[in-house]
Amino acid sequence: MKNCWVFALLFTNVYFTNAIQKDKLFLFGLSEGDSVLQEGDDEVSEALKLKKPLQFYEEQFNILYVATNGFLSLQLPPEERQYLRTLFPLNFSVIAPFLTDISSGHGKGSVFYRVEESLDVLNRVSNMVQHGFTGSTFKSSHTVIATWDNVACEEDKLLQSPFTHCVTSFQVVLAGNKSDTYALFLYPEDEQQMLNISHNYTNMAKGYVKPQVGFNRGDTSNTEELFYSLFGSGETTNNLHKAGNTGVNGLWIFHIGTSRFPFNKVVPASVSKPVDSMGSLGKTTDEDFYITVESNTPADKSTSEAQMDIPASLVQQPVKPNQELLHAISNNGTKMCGLHLKFCSQDGYCTDYPTGPCCHCRSGYYGNGRQCLPMGISQPLSGKLSGRVSVGDTKAQLNNVDIHGFAVVGEGRVYISISPVPTQAGWALMAVGPLVSIFGWLFALELQNHPNGFSITGAEFSQWAELVFSPQGQRVTIIQEAQGMDSFNHLNFDIRINGDLPTIPSGAKVHILPYKETYQYNQTDIDECFLQLCHPFASCSNTQGSFHCQCWPEYKGDGFLCQSPQKPKPPLTVCQKHRDSLQESLSIYQGLEAFIPQCDEKGQYKPLQCLGTTGHCWCVDSRGQERLGTRTMPGPVHANCDQPAALVPRVETVCERWRLSLMSHYNGQPSSQDYMPLCDTHGNFLPVQCYGNSSFCWCVDHQGVEIIGTRSYDDVKPPCISGDAPPLNNALMYPVISSSPSGPAILYAQASQIGVIPLDETDPVQEKSTVLLALKDSVVIGMDYDCQENMLYWTDFGRHTINRVVLVFGSEPEAIVSQGLVQPEGIAVDTVHRKLFWVDSGKDRIETSDLDGRNRKVLIDSDLVNPRAITVDAKSGILYWTDWNRDAPKIESSSLEGHKRKVLVQVGLMLPNALTLDFTTNKLCWADAGSKKLECISPDGTQRHVFQDALDYPFSLAIYNSHFYYTDWERDGILVIDQITRKNTAYVPIQQSHLYGITVIPSQCL
Repeated sequence: MKNCWVFALLFTNVYFTNAIQKDKLFLFGLSEGDSVLQEGDDEVSEALKLKKPLQFYEEQFNILYVATNGFLSLQLPPEERQYLRTLFPLNFSVIAPFLTDISSGHGKGSVFYRVEESLDVLNRVSNMVQHGFTGSTFKSSHTVIATWDNVACEEDKLLQSPFTHCVTSFQVVLAGNKSDTYALFLYPEDEQQMLNISHNYTNMAKGYVKPQVGFNRGDTSNTEELFYSLFGSGETTNNLHKAGNTGVNGLWIFHIGTSRFPFNKVVPASVSKPVDSMGSLGKTTDEDFYITVESNTPADKSTSEAQMDIPASLVQQPVKPNQELLHAISNNGTKMCGLHLKFCSQDGYCTDYPTGPCCHCRSGYYGNGRQCLPMGISQPLSGKLSGRVSVGDTKAQLNNVDIHGFAVVGEGRVYISISPVPTQAGWALMAVGPLVSIFGWLFALELQNHPNGFSITGAEFSQWAELVFSPQGQRVTIIQEAQGMDSFNHLNFDIRINGDLPTIPSGAKVHILPYKETYQYNQTDIDECFLQLCHPFASCSNTQGSFHCQCWPEYKGDGFLCQSPQKPKPPLTVCQKHRDSLQESLSIYQGLEAFIPQCDEKGQYKPLQCLGTTGHCWCVDSRGQERLGTRTMPGPVHANCDQPAALVPRVETVCERWRLSLMSHYNGQPSSQDYMPLCDTHGNFLPVQCYGNSSFCWCVDHQGVEIIGTRSYDDVKPPCISGDAPPLNNALMYPVISSSPSGPAILYAQASQIGVIPLDETDPVQEKSTVLLALKDSVVIGMDYDCQENMLYWTDFGRHTINRVVLVFGSEPEAIVSQGLVQPEGIAVDTVHRKLFWVDSGKDRIETSDLDGRNRKVLIDSDLVNPRAITVDAKSGILYWTDWNRDAPKIESSSLEGHKRKVLVQVGLMLPNALTLDFTTNKLCWADAGSKKLECISPDGTQRHVFQDALDYPFSLAIYNSHFYYTDWERDGILVIDQITRKNTAYVPIQQSHLYGITVIPSQCL
């Protein structure tokens, strides 16, 4: 007795510390952005519109209603008198954490609700679902949260029971992604002041209101599950906060819908409970929520009394968390699931054991782990029948005859059709029971320690059977081979039959008396070596039930990871010795300038050698000796120094002459603070010039003249643009569109080229990126896309023009504005009013025209220094632009006519390069290369918030499907940021120059 008492105390302690308290609910209230339901006792919210849909059973929905009476509905619910005194099933859809007669307001609490996509909530709900459904990888992308806070039950309408008042709080969270939806019911322990209502039909008959918890499908014509209820007859609501299906009292989680497969039954979470105090609440019976035609047939009590001799080690037992820890591989052992998981089903998970890894199906699925199927779904069957049978004097040849059918999972019933077959053979085949009985065993109802066949063999097995018919003694052999699941989730198989069958008259009925089938299961040892789990530099030896990996001789490791032996370093070549000796000398005599030879990957002298400080280059022979007549001034790139002819030096440019003059002035040794002109490989001025190694930098034009308003004194250099176009390889004389984008894609500018990267939903497919348009002598900066006409518009900084082209193969671009431009940068298309807007940083003004370049006029030409990005909200009639003036950067707005000019942002800006509108959230977003931040505000300048603060050097920005896409000068690539997960991904096109403008072709345009 003493031991029992201690045991009870232990249970009590575990229960008390494992219940949900109110402060553990998801945050709610006006401070969280919640809407509040109107006060009353039968109120329904306005339609809550969801930007991203959810699933309920097989139905997708994006409208939801919140009711005072403790439930959500996909449709506008009727008045409460039509459902409060009615048990499930109801004639409308219901998601009910606590459906009863509830009222709010006037001191009776409130009902709050909202759509929530914050990262904290998404991570928390995803972790809760993954904990409740072992092996699940569910990641939520959006949620709906509804909270009933301190609401009151209508006592005069509730059944007469001992309590004196009913006040309670509870919460429901719907969590979804692109394919699945889960429901979370939360009942805080410290908020349940009543909840002791008996669940029986006698009280219902007296007109009392009975609370209901669960899910009602709403489609009473459906032959599958009409509803799912947590309550059975005689149960009470008192257990809601004292129990749960997740291991946490008061927390209930359910899988309520998916689009990945036919979904006809709600699947509850199934985590081992911390205490055995569930009562009958955790179990439901078929009559609670099924309409059944025939009784279920357990795996060990089927109609044919099928049995199977199975080694005890093959019977899958439910693994409790503590047992799994006991059997897990020690930290010193090699965990194989990382390699083995690819052999498990996508609806399964892998566990490491001392004897090796094993696949299991996650909750709501059944199978052997390698193949897993959803519970409660009828299983399609598809196969071929071949062979030769004799029926009396008739011989029938069966050549790949089609077999189609399905098995009713959990009942052992199988329906098969075989066609076409000869008439006499068709009647005779009715006596061949093993043709279908194996499938009844495969999909029988599973009981404790009695798995069905599919949980043992999966969808890959072979069966051999021989039938002997009395009294004539005919014999027939049947061989069945199951070949796995096809892409439609059908079980594929082949059946071969040979022998003699008794004659059965046409129209006769065959009655087979109950019989017993005994399946002998031959466990075949899997040759893990065939799976190539060992390291490529290891040998594999198979053993019974396991395998062994051993690294090759001279390689070190455990067989799963083998490291190659240390090879002796080869002796240094003449070039390498020459280079290393000079580098060592320079480290001793710092400040000394000297030539350092360059060696190739084989250690030989590179044919072209250069002195970095002056830019002079020359060709050398295999000994590193200069070849006479090959020395050139800075500029040209020598593609082939093996040509016998002497290289002809080109004429020095202004930049090169200025550099050599200053080098002479500094006696060949300029200090780190001295100014030296920076020239590119062609001798042109680099667009950014700096004093030595200091942070004092500025922009220059092609003549080296400083551009006003660009001086920078911090570590971030100004975002200067070069007007000198890089050379094009095989540039087209008449450039045309090289391909027609057929799906959503990113368009980006890379100096003389416009590239395209297709999108797989939101992910760029970099291996399919191509050059869409090659433009000789051009520097493309700003771009925008017109969905209506499939037209791309861009500014050309090098040719001082604005151009457009239809994105159809073979189309030629046309210049629509070719005069009066100096440095055109950002451009925006007004798709409603059919107007074009652009900024000119050379003339410091904003202009507009029709889409063909006509009716051009200046909108704003004052108080602009370095305007860059521009975007337009066509529906609201507002224009937005950035000005990265180093002395006073800002973001402004105006009307489309240039009126009502307003400064939206000025504080905290440094180099606002990029600007775009997020029409989904109605936010204006920009990227700052100086502050390294990506920020957003409302169009009126309020609600400013930092989305990310660790960017590199953003230049242009676009938004599509809740993802940011921006070009970056430091990485010279395109970066993608998921607005939900905040995850960054980089894509780097072929390197030629900086990337400039970026825009997106959305899927709805094509």
